[in-house]
Amino acid sequence: MAAIHQTWLEQTTQGWVKASLDRPKKMLGPMAGHMIPLWKGNSGKRLAECRPEEEVIIGEGIETCLSIVCSCPQWRVICAGSLGNMAKIALPDSVKRVLLLRDNDNNYASIAAFKRAEKAWLERGVRVRIACAPQGKDFNDTLRGADGA
Repeated sequence: MAAIHQTWLEQTTQGWVKASLDRPKKMLGPMAGHMIPLWKGNSGKRLAECRPEEEVIIGEGIETCLSIVCSCPQWRVICAGSLGNMAKIALPDSVKRVLLLRDNDNNYASIAAFKRAEKAWLERGVRVRIACAPQGKDFNDTLRGADGA
């Protein structure tokens, strides 16, 4: 059994945004080792049919990953649901290349968790590349032109 990810939205004069609730996002159920497959990219094939030369894009949060899908629909994108889960995702053995999306949080805990994820993928024998959002931002901030602060 895996988790369910929920995000509540509201429409404003600027368009659809996260709802102004105390907790506009919620994860129900166990997420460890699971992921949210968002986009198949140019291959159009299931993740189980991923070829070794295809790179799998892995991001922390749903907003970051959906921003990448909108910007680069040719890529296969999956969401870890949390930074701590990036190292735990179970992917098919055929996956040999990943691109980890790093939200550029300015705190020690986030930096350390990202380094653990990178190390975990390298220890599996997977080629790792990293794309880092601008300082203090995530990829959704960048796509929207937001200040991220």
